[in-house]
Amino acid sequence: MRVIPFEIPKNSPEAFRVQHDQVKHLYNHLHQHPEIQLTLVKESHGTLVAGDYVGPFHPGDVFIIGSNQPHVFRNEETYFRKKSKAETITVFFDERTLGKDFWQLPEMKGIYAFLQNSAGGFRVSGSKRKWLAGRLEALLAAKQVHRLLLFMEILTVFQTRRELHPLSQTITRRQIKSYDGNRLNRI
Repeated sequence: MRVIPFEIPKNSPEAFRVQHDQVKHLYNHLHQHPEIQLTLVKESHGTLVAGDYVGPFHPGDVFIIGSNQPHVFRNEETYFRKKSKAETITVFFDERTLGKDFWQLPEMKGIYAFLQNSAGGFRVSGSKRKWLAGRLEALLAAKQVHRLLLFMEILTVFQTRRELHPLSQTITRRQIKSYDGNRLNRI
């Protein structure tokens, strides 16, 4: 299998992308995109491959996938034989979100440092996981400035690494080409 470069669909007026997927199974191809991805798994299970990390995912899990980190949330083969359902809430954002100058403000220093050092991704645990799950749910219903305020509130939890467990030890700084995907899949 090869790594598929993926472009996140984004409506032009939105500052960041919030995606609510309710599908039979999750997107089953190893892919990457320049945006950081914050995902709440509401309903589904399987194996997450993210960089050199391979591990299970279950309902209630929250993951941060780094910018250009090859990844796939792969449902188990038995999942496809059942009448199963997968549901996720995902937020996509990057340094262009809210403008490059915004991230350079002194008040954003801690969050910007997180953005710069999140390439390997994280699994979120404990009270931070529960708190983020609730805020991601609220983000779905929020409109206008309330949506932006919730997004900013979500970002504040990334100022500390407490309850953030690194996924991938190897941080890929370059964009993966399709032929590299075959090597990653063999591993």
